[in-house]
Amino acid sequence: MVRQQNFLKYFVLIFPDNFVVHIFLFLKNTPFLGQTNCIDETDGSEHGMDSTWTNSQCYKCHCSSTGMTCCDTIVPPSNPNPTTCTVVYDYQTCQANLVSRDDPSLPC
Repeated sequence: MVRQQNFLKYFVLIFPDNFVVHIFLFLKNTPFLGQTNCIDETDGSEHGMDSTWTNSQCYKCHCSSTGMTCCDTIVPPSNPNPTTCTVVYDYQTCQANLVSRDDPSLPC
């Protein structure tokens, strides 16, 4: 059994107009000497060294000799009215949409 380490780094970018972007950078499946691939824990898929892919949760990942890094590709929209609007994630298109809490079929 290969021992694997998991790390999480979290970055927040704040732009001049107070638009905040949250970026999660996961460092996981750190390979040990002789390991030739990375396992994406999201769906259990195996990826070779120096490969890049986007998984089913819209994280763009890269496998290298120093480990696997994954960054969120979905930027959630700013929610001006959280009491009436909510963010819905579409993992087919890797987009986030702001919709009405009362009727999610309506945009906010």
